[in-house]
Amino acid sequence: MNDRELEKEAEKRASTRYPQDDILGIRCKVINVEDKSVLGHIADLSQTGIRIKSDKKYQVGDTFSADIELPFKYFNRTAILLDIVCKWTKENDLVPKHEAGFEFIDPLLIDKIFIETVCSLTTTQRLAMSFLDSPLKI
Repeated sequence: MNDRELEKEAEKRASTRYPQDDILGIRCKVINVEDKSVLGHIADLSQTGIRIKSDKKYQVGDTFSADIELPFKYFNRTAILLDIVCKWTKENDLVPKHEAGFEFIDPLLIDKIFIETVCSLTTTQRLAMSFLDSPLKI
């Protein structure tokens, strides 16, 4: 196994990934705060990071302050602001063409609690909250 594969295996063991892009077409964007460009959309979420799908190619080590869109309200917000760093990238034959794994950099405690709460929701609960525009209670 090369270094990249070892890092990916370590990340997989560190936290469980929860798919986010299979919920009736709900696509949550990850937006670069600096220039307001869309970095990609969330493919899955874990307590320690996100996997995004994008038309853009990223390099390991790329760092961004990002607004991560939410499928429902969180203390009347529709996004959380987190610093993220790219840990791995992958190119594929699908559209969007690129995937990248980003790790959260020092998230606030309230954001950690929120992420853990989102990860514990079932698909049905997420759908209901999205369609009913219901705030997440933590």
